[in-house]
Amino acid sequence: MKEVTVKDKFYTAIDIGSGNTIAIIGRVGSEGELKIIGVGGTVTRGLNKGLVDDVAELKETVRLALESAQQYTGRTVLDGAYVGVTGQCVSSMNVMNLALQSSESEIMTAARIKNMVESSYPAEDQDNEILHVIPIGFTLDSYNRTRNPLGLHAKTVEVESHVVKMESVALKNLLKSVFANKMNVNGAVFQGLAASEAVITGDEREMGCVLLDIGDSTTDIVIFKEGSPWYSTVIPIGSQMITRDLAAVLNIPFSVAEEIKIKHGHCMPSMVNATEEIIVPGFQGANKKVVLTRDVAVPIHSRMTEWLRLVTQGVASSGLRAMPNGGLIVTGGGSNLPGLEALIKDNLEIPVRLAFPHGIKGLPTQLQKPEYSVAVGLLLWAVKHQGQKQNYSQDNIFSQIKNILSGKERMAV
Repeated sequence: MKEVTVKDKFYTAIDIGSGNTIAIIGRVGSEGELKIIGVGGTVTRGLNKGLVDDVAELKETVRLALESAQQYTGRTVLDGAYVGVTGQCVSSMNVMNLALQSSESEIMTAARIKNMVESSYPAEDQDNEILHVIPIGFTLDSYNRTRNPLGLHAKTVEVESHVVKMESVALKNLLKSVFANKMNVNGAVFQGLAASEAVITGDEREMGCVLLDIGDSTTDIVIFKEGSPWYSTVIPIGSQMITRDLAAVLNIPFSVAEEIKIKHGHCMPSMVNATEEIIVPGFQGANKKVVLTRDVAVPIHSRMTEWLRLVTQGVASSGLRAMPNGGLIVTGGGSNLPGLEALIKDNLEIPVRLAFPHGIKGLPTQLQKPEYSVAVGLLLWAVKHQGQKQNYSQDNIFSQIKNILSGKERMAV
């Protein structure tokens, strides 16, 4: 039987969001380039703020997205998927563990470093599943701190790692929708980290930055410090809350409010035409009505100001005394809202960049939008970490995941 190589493999990414579910299938070409060969998507049913509230509907959602993507491949792709996860059931912590203690100085080989990282995993937790263990740095002999100890000598080595966890029951319920479609799961990836693969540059990681991935019902926050993820959290505000606010303030259906938000929404009332009018169609026999663009911008500004307050609270709770020099990198569907960059700069006076997916040569125009950052990032993650499968299955879903995500460009492990 022919051995399957990287170039023979299909990679499947599934971004299950509260608003939409996106599936992307890619393959590594003959010259090592990643090619997108299938894209599918559908409105999500059965998920709210990252938590499953209807298993059957979510299963059908995933089926529609996968079938839509697979129709371009000419085959049913069953190699396993990388699935994005989020929600307030996701948390993180940084841990420091003594990985080596010897009476004699020992050289740090690639194999030894890998063993030390594996020995630094946190103790098992029945209530939470470990998604990622990402080495931040190594301290040799209590004083020499380095991100890459390869080739150095030491008697003692401490490993500091960034650990991302998710409540086990919530993860199990989410992945059921993938298993039910006869698809294995090679990795469950925190959506904030996935998005970072697609939008953050190496310089921004080194300078330190804050990634904000604005989804429909939540916003993922990942803080990078000295090149590595340092803090990960989720806040319970997304773009759907803006739509609900508009529906309540204007007394219109949710679907109409969503359309108005997309066509006429703005985060800064001071930047819109104060006299411009919007015609709101009537419903249930009511007459159409006219509202000012400014009347749409005011509740959006209020909600996004609250969002920004929660973001700054989240950053402060990480222990950082000030925003990183790399500023805020904002992505996700919610970042499409006009005036968002101005709102952030007006309140925080720090660098802000609205980010789009990159990192794949010839990325289809369809995917060069912030709402596809997580899905594209999942695909990049899959290729980067292929061979480090978490091997989720319905039988071992509660087993602890031991996944080294150090990044080969920083440490040869």
